[in-house]
Amino acid sequence: MPMTSSMFAKRTGALVYAPRAISPFIEAAAKAGRKIRRFNLGDPAAFGFAAPPHIIEAAQAALKEQKHQRYLVSSRGDPCLVDAIAAREKVHPDSVFVTNGLTDGIDMVIGALVNPGDNILLPTPCYSLYESKVKFYGGIPKTYACHENWEPDTKDIERKITRRTKAIVIVNPNNPTGAIYSRHAIMKIMEIASRHRLLVFADLIYDQLAFNGASVPDIREFASDCLLVCGNGISKNYFFPGARVGYLAVHGKESKVKNELKKILLDMCFVRLSPTNAYMQQAALAAFTNPSSHLATYLPLLEQRSNTLVQCALEIDGFKAIRPQGAFYSFIKLPDSKEFKRRFKTDKEFVYGLVEQTGIATVQGSGFLKPGYFRTVNLAPPDEIKQAFSEIRDFVQKEV
Repeated sequence: MPMTSSMFAKRTGALVYAPRAISPFIEAAAKAGRKIRRFNLGDPAAFGFAAPPHIIEAAQAALKEQKHQRYLVSSRGDPCLVDAIAAREKVHPDSVFVTNGLTDGIDMVIGALVNPGDNILLPTPCYSLYESKVKFYGGIPKTYACHENWEPDTKDIERKITRRTKAIVIVNPNNPTGAIYSRHAIMKIMEIASRHRLLVFADLIYDQLAFNGASVPDIREFASDCLLVCGNGISKNYFFPGARVGYLAVHGKESKVKNELKKILLDMCFVRLSPTNAYMQQAALAAFTNPSSHLATYLPLLEQRSNTLVQCALEIDGFKAIRPQGAFYSFIKLPDSKEFKRRFKTDKEFVYGLVEQTGIATVQGSGFLKPGYFRTVNLAPPDEIKQAFSEIRDFVQKEV
């Protein structure tokens, strides 16, 4: 009997990741002779932002040691790294789990929580991985609204909770908007989660990247009555995405549910043997046990480039954008005019047409659960940003 497509799991159809789904179109544009400008992926290394030298040196030194060529004895992670993360997060080491990038951690938490038909509350807009993973495990991604400045609407969160709700996700600073949630909003979300006995997953992968006078409230302050899982790593704050080192830290008062979650996460660690490369865990150890002195150089650059990009966007008729406070993204509203919508019926049509005609790669807002927008990465030097948006303006204003 011949093989057919019915042999494959239907859940694989949920695996869509908008920032990379455009890759075949980028390759086609490159073959057509377009100069490619990758404003679609948040990869700081691609724009000259290097990881601090002491982190690289720690990885290089570890690679030469035979002990780091073996399986790790602990599937939780290198004990020294686990202890360093525990000190950083102010939790017991048995609440820490090293992961293969935070992406792995997100998969672990959602896999631990979701049965078919369960739902998890996601902000709109939201990093697209969450939607895919919830659907992959048979769950339903439900979105909660955010105001015009991208502050979470806590009343909407409470309205969306059902008996099948398992968790609330916070991404702060936010991808794709660059917004930072206020202390009041975070406090209210944690209070809601505590009252409804929900887990809060806090994606803090950009939590040191705040600028334009903003700062990131510490969500851990409000974890005493709530089960909180914080996810972090060295890909963004330490500008080393290729290292693939992340972690989960479980917070909150001791309870049967907390202990059960920790056991499930540890069992997940056991079945994958080791969380990530042993020598890269030494890089993470160097990152977490030394001052983040690189930020004194990098944060002013991120602020300058983010502000430049938003200013360039606002100079295009009909485009709207809010100045980011953190991370390195901008989320830009497309025009509502009839002429624009006649040319581009969807945000995806705009984004894919842009890469085809100009080689400038961005990501459609619908890929982040918010149609009518597009996301840019703000990492390029100001002159490159200005040139790219000059070409975007010409593309938008082009008569057809």
